[in-house]
Amino acid sequence: MLFSPSADRNKEPIVTELKRFISNEEHKGRLVLEISSGSGQHISHFARTFPGVTFQPSEYNLTLETSNSISQYSKDLDNVKPALSIDVSKTNADAQWGDDILAIININMTHISPWCCTEGLFKNASRFLSHDGFLFTYGPFNVDQQFTSEGNFHFDQSLKRSNPLYGIRDVGDLEKEAEKNNLYLVNKIQMPANNLLLVWKKNKE
Repeated sequence: MLFSPSADRNKEPIVTELKRFISNEEHKGRLVLEISSGSGQHISHFARTFPGVTFQPSEYNLTLETSNSISQYSKDLDNVKPALSIDVSKTNADAQWGDDILAIININMTHISPWCCTEGLFKNASRFLSHDGFLFTYGPFNVDQQFTSEGNFHFDQSLKRSNPLYGIRDVGDLEKEAEKNNLYLVNKIQMPANNLLLVWKKNKE
């Protein structure tokens, strides 16, 4: 199995916040899709926390190694589906994201992918989320075009050296993209290690 130390550290703080929005009883049988599942550590932890909810992992580059890792982390769970290969930047009509999606979870993707992936995330979330659906985006984000820590500044420089299309995104820029797609920021939650959990609602309250 693949192992990410950061995923292991942040899975519990994230699921603690998800409990504010997802309920085993109220949302029994509903579908939660994770975009960019990586090793599978997050989605297996979430599935154990919400056994009444069905979870769909996915990955852009779904190699045999990644697929096997996701499967191994969730091998004892009957509420995790086999991983899908999803290119979040694509909005083609035959995209098989699922029906009546309660939530889409996206962790640590926006800063290590081109901006078109963030655009696609919001476009597809607007299309596939149910009327009461949520989009959760987690990671390092700038606020009012300012870095929230010196560490994030240096991390951003490192990202841009590796790929000029990468970099820490600003919450305001995400809000503009979201509003184009009828999604609205309803919670901005401070998380450990200078990260944020941004909670987006399908329809404006």
